[in-house]
Amino acid sequence: MYSCGGRIESFRSGFDRSLPCALQIGQLVRPLSCGAARASRGCCLHGSGGGMMSDGNRLPLSELLRPQQLHDLTLSDHAIRRLQQMLDSRLPLNMVFHGPPGSGKTSAAKIFLTGWPGFDLMQINGAMDAGIDTIRDQLSGFARSPFSDSEHVKLCFIDEADHLTKSAQASLRVLIERCSDKCRFIFAANEIGKLEQPLRSRLKAVDFTIRFANKDKAQDRYIGNIAGKLGELGIKFNRERLDRIVSVYFPDLRTIANEIEFEFGLGNSVPATDAA
Repeated sequence: MYSCGGRIESFRSGFDRSLPCALQIGQLVRPLSCGAARASRGCCLHGSGGGMMSDGNRLPLSELLRPQQLHDLTLSDHAIRRLQQMLDSRLPLNMVFHGPPGSGKTSAAKIFLTGWPGFDLMQINGAMDAGIDTIRDQLSGFARSPFSDSEHVKLCFIDEADHLTKSAQASLRVLIERCSDKCRFIFAANEIGKLEQPLRSRLKAVDFTIRFANKDKAQDRYIGNIAGKLGELGIKFNRERLDRIVSVYFPDLRTIANEIEFEFGLGNSVPATDAA
């Protein structure tokens, strides 16, 4: 039986003793993939679709409105161009995306994740796996492993990185340097100040904070993107009310999405008059 450091799923029903065991191994045992094994230990491994597939009709509208491409983000044009170049080349810098909650940090990282083969990427949530044991037992083996689905570097995303313990951060400093030829790291943090300076110095900081001088331009672009997505989804909406929601809550994209979902329907078309 095959195992990848995780549990093994066995299926004992339907065993025909008249057949050689080797012919029935596929019926008896279904090996748990490396990705599923990691997920069972608290590590979420995403495939080429950026996450587990789900029936679109069951997804909340707020999830459907999540940025799917880099140009959907509220970053500057220059930052988007540089990130797009990294994504196209599959050779990103080690980075930390930081800024207020709901500003698109996790969405940006997930856009990168969609560009990597399933066994060449890993995702960890620092709020759940904050200690050195996670780094030593799970992430280190992934980053150091010579096995890969392609000739490109592997990618590890650590969300909620500002919850990582000091010992975990110290271990990551060493890992980033030793695995620079095999793996790149993207961190997301609301409070970058909670990351130790020696770790921060090894990462390119990308600030998702919207500056006052750029707010109007970013807000107008965001409203246009959201209006287009609502139209593609067949959701009827009142444009004046949409503008008002965005102007009140921008740049908290997550809150805006939740407010839009509340106002214009939970995944179903709602007449514009209902939103008045």
